[in-house]
Amino acid sequence: MKKLTLFLALIITVIFVVQAKPKFPPIKKNAAKINLLSPLYSNLSLSYQYLITPFRSLQLTASYMDFNDFVTYGNADDLRVTGFSITPEYRINFSGYGLNGFYVGPFLRYMDYKKTVDYNELYTTVIENSSFKSAGIGFNIGKQFIIKNTVLVDLFAGPVYQVLVQEKINQSITRQMQPFYYNDEDFSNYLAPSIPNRYLKGYGIRAGITIGIAF
Repeated sequence: MKKLTLFLALIITVIFVVQAKPKFPPIKKNAAKINLLSPLYSNLSLSYQYLITPFRSLQLTASYMDFNDFVTYGNADDLRVTGFSITPEYRINFSGYGLNGFYVGPFLRYMDYKKTVDYNELYTTVIENSSFKSAGIGFNIGKQFIIKNTVLVDLFAGPVYQVLVQEKINQSITRQMQPFYYNDEDFSNYLAPSIPNRYLKGYGIRAGITIGIAF
């Protein structure tokens, strides 16, 4: 009888120990997301994230730009920028679990853009066909939320340093001085007046608000 009582007590103890161990909900290892800020520059940015461990993941972001600077030039066909960027990122999760939590993500970024200008107004004519390639390195600090183990919201921002590795500028500008009028508009920007040159060269900021699904 004593042996039976001891045996039952041992089983009950084992059950309590097993139940006392911390348990995490089942996690999904894949995620697809879209950056809600990218349309500001006519940019479509999509990301795929893969969970290596519950606290480490890899993410690859691909962006395509088809940008017209109609605000400055008044005609959507005057200046056009097209191209793409690729950004691999390694994320380290310091809180939460799986695709949920606060993280730091070092990344690399490669950008390849082409710029065309066909501008003719009053006394200034500009024709340009240029291309630019840029490589960069940086890191993001962010917080990703997972809702009902399916919907993802990712907020991030961080510094990036870009190096212009190749530029081919083919630009022709013709100006005519007139007695009462002279067009002194600056066409020296790499991509467009509303896209700062540090986007391709020097220090900048990479940020985003992305939403997606886990699967």
